[in-house]
Amino acid sequence: MTHQLMAGERPTPLATRHLIHRPRPAIHSTEERFTLAGEMPSGHPLFNDGPGEVHDPLLFVAVARQVGEFVGRRYLRVPLDRRYRFTGVAFTMTAPGAWRIGAGTAPMTMDIRVAPAAPCGGIPGTLCLNATMEIDGTAAGTGRADLAMRAPDAYDRHRSPVPSWSGTRPAPADPHAVGRSDPRNVVVSRPDGTGDTLRTELLIADLLDHGAHPVFVAEPGGPVPAILLVEAVRQTSMLLATRTRGFGAPHTCVTRASVRFPADATLDLPLTCTAEVVGGGPGPDGKPAAHLRATVAQLGSVVAEAEVTLTHAV
Repeated sequence: MTHQLMAGERPTPLATRHLIHRPRPAIHSTEERFTLAGEMPSGHPLFNDGPGEVHDPLLFVAVARQVGEFVGRRYLRVPLDRRYRFTGVAFTMTAPGAWRIGAGTAPMTMDIRVAPAAPCGGIPGTLCLNATMEIDGTAAGTGRADLAMRAPDAYDRHRSPVPSWSGTRPAPADPHAVGRSDPRNVVVSRPDGTGDTLRTELLIADLLDHGAHPVFVAEPGGPVPAILLVEAVRQTSMLLATRTRGFGAPHTCVTRASVRFPADATLDLPLTCTAEVVGGGPGPDGKPAAHLRATVAQLGSVVAEAEVTLTHAV
């Protein structure tokens, strides 16, 4: 079944969107299969913000969240009032060259397997999405996303009564140093630290104020969006790789990332991201690569932990 996504229910920032529901792999399987077809973004205020050499892999996080929510509600009977929360997301560029931006539009297809689990009353409590991605006919990447669906009051039950933070707003990092052009897409402060370790603060107040950002949007009363935490990890890792490995930010891209979210991050308390270099050398395609580990913490509790590979001159 092919579904033409209409206004108000479009689940991705792709230019055109068709979601094709595939037959189940086996009669008794609970797994659902889909193919998402569209074009890579062009002129998007976040996903096309930067030097314009490589498509932004952060797109996968947005697609996974929005397709997971769409499929859960339309095909798996997940109630409309459920909140979707990432517990983990991972992505690998299997052909970094396919991500280079060329002339004209770039068609994209993503084959997605959605496996529901942890049912309660016949309604899944979690979704696992596994995806393979092609850009312009070339196998370009693989990814996985794990989503948990919470009842309306579950987030409030997980929150601790803590006072709001009213500290000094840190100075943002230079946009070009983190691979962006628009200052509104900078999510971390100027870095602190020496050697192979670096620390930044997240600019939560600026980004989430009045819901002005097109992508970094928090649900009312909800936690800090996972996609913002992933971007904070990317930008902090970029600052460290350019300082310690001599990479140029305009020519550097995340080619592999695995991020876990062990806890929620509240909107009204400071967050810090710490990154350290754990390895280097040539990547699978022979280009210089840096392997980093990063954590995002709030009041001493880890809310995101990641392993990231940055490749220079993708």
